[in-house]
Amino acid sequence: MLRIRLWFLLYTPVLPAIGLCAVHDEAIDISGRYIVVLRPDADLDNHLERIRSTDGDRLKKFDYQYVIGSFKAYAGHFDEALLDQLKHHNKDVLRVEPDQVLTIDLDTRPSLRRQSDAPVCLNLISHRDTDRINEGYVYYRSAGVGTYVYILDTGIYIGHKEFQGRATAGWTAFGLLSGDTIGHGTHVAGLVGGKTFGAAKRTNLISVKVAEKMQARESTLLAGFTWAYNDILRKRRIGKALINVSLSGKSWSVFNDAIDAAYDLGVTTVVSAGNRAQNAGVSWTTKGAIVVASTDNKRRRRTSSSYGEAVTVFAPGEKILSAWIGSASAVRELSGTSQATALVSGVVALLKGRQPLASARVTREIVKRLATTDVVNDTKGSPNLFAYNGSGR
Repeated sequence: MLRIRLWFLLYTPVLPAIGLCAVHDEAIDISGRYIVVLRPDADLDNHLERIRSTDGDRLKKFDYQYVIGSFKAYAGHFDEALLDQLKHHNKDVLRVEPDQVLTIDLDTRPSLRRQSDAPVCLNLISHRDTDRINEGYVYYRSAGVGTYVYILDTGIYIGHKEFQGRATAGWTAFGLLSGDTIGHGTHVAGLVGGKTFGAAKRTNLISVKVAEKMQARESTLLAGFTWAYNDILRKRRIGKALINVSLSGKSWSVFNDAIDAAYDLGVTTVVSAGNRAQNAGVSWTTKGAIVVASTDNKRRRRTSSSYGEAVTVFAPGEKILSAWIGSASAVRELSGTSQATALVSGVVALLKGRQPLASARVTREIVKRLATTDVVNDTKGSPNLFAYNGSGR
C-alpha cells in the first residue's frame, strides 16, 4: 500500500518572479524536527495512534508520513521527552534521524532526428567521438513521447514556450504556490524535455515543488517523493516514468532508504552527485539511484563535482543554457550536477519512449551499458562512464 498523508500545508502568498538572489534567503529552520523510521513489520497507523493516546501532551506537531513498500516513516516536531521515548523505548522504531536542510545543486539505427543548432551539451550525449559533436544533436524520433518525468525541485514555469503544453503542476508543499519563483526547477525541466534544450523533447514534465528557496527540508523532499511514487503506481506508469532529484544533502540515510524501496518496486530515480567536490558516497548510499556527476564540454570532471564509486555516470554540467522564469522565452546559463542530472533524466525518458522499461534495475543497467567508456578525465575513482542516448553515432 502506497500513500502520503499531509497533516498541514504551508501557505505562502504568490510572489513575483525573482532570480538567483533567492540564494541569500534566510536558512530553513529545522530545530526540533525529526524523521522517525519504523521497522518493516510495524503498523504505522497503530504506532501513531498509540503516540497520540499516550504522549499527546508532549507531541508538538506531525508533518508528514510516508509509506513506500516496506519503508514506513513519519516526520514531526517532538520535545526531548518524546524523542527519548521514541529512540530508546519504542519497539516499532528502527531509528530516528534529525531533519536536514538540502541544497539545490547549482554551481554558478532506429529512426533518428537531428537538431543542427543544438547546445553542445546535447551533442556530447549523442556522439561518442567528440570530433563529431559539430554534427548536432541526434536522437530517437519518438523523443520520449508517452513518458513522464517528475521534477522534484523549485517548481516549473508551466507557461514557458519550451514546454509546449507538456508541463503540469503535480504537487506542492506550499499551499497555493505551485509555480517557480526561483528558476532552478524550470531550468532543470528544460534540459529534461524542452523543445530546444531538452534531451527528450516530447516527454511530459510534472512539477513536484519541494523547495521555495535554494534549500529544502529532507522531510518535505520525502513527502514530494512519496507523492510522485504513488502517482506513478496509481496511473500505471512504472515502465514510462522516472523521478529527477537535482538536490543533495550532506548525509541523508532516510531518503536513500526511500529511493531503494521505490527501486525495489520498479521506479527509477535519477539524482545529482552534488557540487561539494567530495566523495558522493557521503550523501548517496542508495543501491538503486542513477547518481550523476558533471563534466565540462571537454569531458573533464568539473572540479566542484562530487565523485567516487557511488557515481553511476557523468554528463555535461558547465555553462548549460536552458529555460528560465520571468517570461515565456526567458533563458539562462547555469552550471552544476543539477544540469548533468537533468540531461541523464532526459536520456532515460528517451530510452523509455522507445520501449517501456518496467524494472528500475534494468533501466539503470541500460544507462550504464550504453554509456561511452574511458572518455572522462580526472574521474577521482568514479566509473569512467559518460552518458549516451543510444543514437548510434
